[in-house]
Amino acid sequence: MQFKDLSKGTETYIRWDFGDGTSLEGTKITPALKNPVHKYKKTGFYISCLTIKCKGCNGKLWVHKNVVIK
Repeated sequence: MQFKDLSKGTETYIRWDFGDGTSLEGTKITPALKNPVHKYKKTGFYISCLTIKCKGCNGKLWVHKNVVIK
């Protein structure tokens, strides 16, 4: 599954939680970190989460998204 970070800020930290117990995070913002591809091993319902920190912003922003793999 292709994930995309559509945020407009200058990220200083990104963390993807894919909902299946795996995650991807880092402070070196690369295209692979910003828009990762993740392969789910089993069919099912997952809740993914993107957490970012942006330059000039206080705190973190997070977005949850439901994913159904058939």
